Amino acid sequence: MRDDFDSVVADRFKVLDQVPVPDTWSRIRNTEEVLTMLDVESAVLTLDLETAVLTEPRPKRPMRVLVAGIMAAAAVAAMVFVATRDAENPADEPSPTVTVPPTVPPRALPNTRGFALLAPGTYFVNEVSGIPTPRIFATIGDGWWHGGDDWYIEKREAYPDHEVPEDPLVGYIGAMSFSHPIMVFSDACHWEDGHYPGSVATLDGLVAALTEQQGWAEVTAPSDISIDGYAGKAFQRTAPAVISDCDLQVTNSQEDVRSWNPMLTSWETDSHSRSGYRAGSIETLWVLDIDGTVVIISAGVTPGPSAGASPDFAADVLDSIRIDPPPRALFGSPDEQFVPGTYFVNEVDGSPTPRILVTIRAGWTNTAEGWGIGQDDVGFITFSRPDSVFLDACHWSDGYHPGPVTTLDGLVAALSEQGGWVDVTAPSDISVDGYVGQAFQRTAPSEFTGCAGPHPFRGWENEDEDGNKGWSYYEPGEIETLWILDLDGTIIIINTRIGSDQPAAAHAEFAAVLDSISIDRE
Repeated sequence: MRDDFDSVVADRFKVLDQVPVPDTWSRIRNTEEVLTMLDVESAVLTLDLETAVLTEPRPKRPMRVLVAGIMAAAAVAAMVFVATRDAENPADEPSPTVTVPPTVPPRALPNTRGFALLAPGTYFVNEVSGIPTPRIFATIGDGWWHGGDDWYIEKREAYPDHEVPEDPLVGYIGAMSFSHPIMVFSDACHWEDGHYPGSVATLDGLVAALTEQQGWAEVTAPSDISIDGYAGKAFQRTAPAVISDCDLQVTNSQEDVRSWNPMLTSWETDSHSRSGYRAGSIETLWVLDIDGTVVIISAGVTPGPSAGASPDFAADVLDSIRIDPPPRALFGSPDEQFVPGTYFVNEVDGSPTPRILVTIRAGWTNTAEGWGIGQDDVGFITFSRPDSVFLDACHWSDGYHPGPVTTLDGLVAALSEQGGWVDVTAPSDISVDGYVGQAFQRTAPSEFTGCAGPHPFRGWENEDEDGNKGWSYYEPGEIETLWILDLDGTIIIINTRIGSDQPAAAHAEFAAVLDSISIDRE
């Protein structure tokens, strides 16, 4: 088991270079789909960017120049895909087309009762038995079903019409679950005899309770493991071939007919949910200490005709598991290389906000003071809170948009009506974790002929507490996506920017980062 975080994350993200890209813009433009962002299916997106391909090198990163009481250049920006309207572009300019195939980002595992067939892909849970945890991810293939109202999934043979047969044991191969026990029975077969007397709130205590539990045909010796830096123990247990003398437990059929059957039972959670085993089943347990919460990851295979249908399912799914480390503050010094993982910011340009989280892989650096990340010669992602918006991005010296920019509608109007852009799409409603906003895209002209001064194409301006001004500026032909959100009265921009000449792999990576953004309400 690997415990090097960098290697693990790099391996997990290799898929981005081979799989399709999420159709982020289509999702944004459909408000109902945005409200279920993690469950959307994506379609192929073809970008008709009616703008010339860049022929001159882009600066390595945006620069921030501070001039007390006058102006400051603030690097801002990054990318995402663009769906354009008819552009007022010269007829002789080429229109490069970028086709970006679809993918599905990690989705939250459903937390509803009843069986449901799960689409192949990566799922996550951020709580176990009601206790919050870092996100725990697992990747599954065909034939997996959500089997209950907790982190419990079953592997089954294929059924006609995707329906579970009347006999739930038919086609059953095995299951995987995540649990946080509050007690462990002393004997799994005669579980009515009482509980393990020691504490199960620690890693060593829970491992002792599970390995010393009576009623098992075989228990292997625990071995040390580490998952993304979280330490634990791993071992296997085999249920006896006959459990007819075990204590009886009530079960319900699909028709909700209650019956009493002998059952091998190991532990119980605070929701009174119990683990249960069939005769002859083999269980692999990973017991992990996740920031003080001791969690069991259990994968069990049932013997019989169906078991051979997928003999490696437990190993494949267990090997896919990864756990996010606790998020870290994003701030750093310019050019600092970020370790892959999840980062957060809780203020934008000096204004406090709920925690905004983003997950990045290797190769991202801090590009500016505060909330600014990017990849050299590729693009940037920043969060901003403008004080004013230039009336015309090319002729920015002509002054500012006359309306207020402290409201969602006001800022959207100022930016979508700003002059100088080759194309601006119509704003669409979006929602990010319940925070409403508007999204649209803009394309800069391929040349800045006639624009004013150094950094001739500028979007907005803000001023820090010392009176120093900074502004966003652009390179020719860049594509900008703006998400403008109202965070409890603070209006912010999630601003992404990338050149139209970037390859599909770059679009895929930026799309994955954008899809990872979440906002805490606590």
